[in-house]
Amino acid sequence: IAVICIVLSRLILSLVHYLLLMTLVQYSDSIQKELEALASAEGDVSPNLISVIENISLTGVTGYSWSALKVLLSARLQECLNQSQQRYKEERRRLSSENPEANSPTPTKRQESEQADDLSFQERKQRFFVTLEGYEEAPFTLQRLAELALHPEKTYTRPSKYLSALEKMVCISSTIAPLTQEELRTFNNNILVPPSTSTATTPTTSSSPPPSQNPHPTDEINKHKVQGSEDFTSAYAALSSGINAEYGGPSPTLNLNIQEDTITSSPIAVICIVLSRLILSLVHYLLLMTLVQYSDSIQKELEALASAEGDVSPNLISVIENISLTGVTGYSWSALKVLLSARLQECLNQSQQRYKEERRRLSSENPEANSPTPTKRQESEQADDLSFQERKQRFFVTLEGYEEAPFTLQRLAELALHPEKTYTRPSKYLSALEKMVCISSTIAPLTQ
Repeated sequence: IAVICIVLSRLILSLVHYLLLMTLVQYSDSIQKELEALASAEGDVSPNLISVIENISLTGVTGYSWSALKVLLSARLQECLNQSQQRYKEERRRLSSENPEANSPTPTKRQESEQADDLSFQERKQRFFVTLEGYEEAPFTLQRLAELALHPEKTYTRPSKYLSALEKMVCISSTIAPLTQEELRTFNNNILVPPSTSTATTPTTSSSPPPSQNPHPTDEINKHKVQGSEDFTSAYAALSSGINAEYGGPSPTLNLNIQEDTITSSPIAVICIVLSRLILSLVHYLLLMTLVQYSDSIQKELEALASAEGDVSPNLISVIENISLTGVTGYSWSALKVLLSARLQECLNQSQQRYKEERRRLSSENPEANSPTPTKRQESEQADDLSFQERKQRFFVTLEGYEEAPFTLQRLAELALHPEKTYTRPSKYLSALEKMVCISSTIAPLTQ
């Protein structure tokens, strides 16, 4: 179980890393040059340029110029529309081959309608790209446009429906400007770590635009804080290494002065960090549970219990819990035998007490049970009580007879913890205990 939790915690920490990288705004001079090369010569959209679209679909902002992005989006959307048409035509041909009427020399009304639709589709497509070309800056729907440019086939099976979704994205006049290099660094820094008041932070210039011009103000990100400690400082530093060249543009300075009491991140990453901490705490707890307990003080407490009767203390209950989890122990059987006997005696007495109270409650609700002469049912219950006492005595004599711990020690420890959760009748509980002492195999305690 601990191994599974360790693996899960590592996966969640990897997810935190991935989410933080996803929420960073990409910028690279090499990709900017690739965008400009795409604008000067037609060609397929490379995987590097696809990653630019993916980043915009995740962040909603970009540091690349609209003139270059416009060409990229147009080329990618042209590809998607062509592929959508191709798939739709192939599906139509397949359906036509299954329909003999579609292969007749004279086109049917349906075929003529489809040809008219194709012509209308080409006109609409041309109008869409003209409208997109007319924007001097990126439309406010840039993020949704980027999403539609990735995997439209997962949502739209008909090219006309896909084109309708694209047309809606260019029915607005609001635009957004690309982030400057300074804004880009600030945006990424605010995702990775909180702004620091020290002199080592990246200075902000007076030329930065007012918050109203920023489509995604970082003030919202700064509102999400989670209590942290120095344990995460190295993790964030490692995460931030290498960001300069890939995401931050030319020579950015990342702020790694993490405050001792707070760590700021995107809301999703904060949730994942909290989850990872919870899982790591669970791993710690599970590892402690699977350790075999041994303490000289508890050994003395066990010997004291053997010499004088008394209630089983919480410390001794923890010994039983540890045996129920591990199946082994370092304590001597002579001491454990007294502990188990005392605890099982308590459990059986409590089980009998609960059962008698339940019987009295049922008797008060049944007038016949209050008659002076005992009924057959009452006589049967008295006989059962007598038989129960004999069986209980026989069980403890058998348990006492073991010179070493029975092979069923772990199950005995489980039955000595919370039997009321499983057994409502004391006779059923005693039957379960009796089964544990019907074997002759034994186990020795572990040496130091």
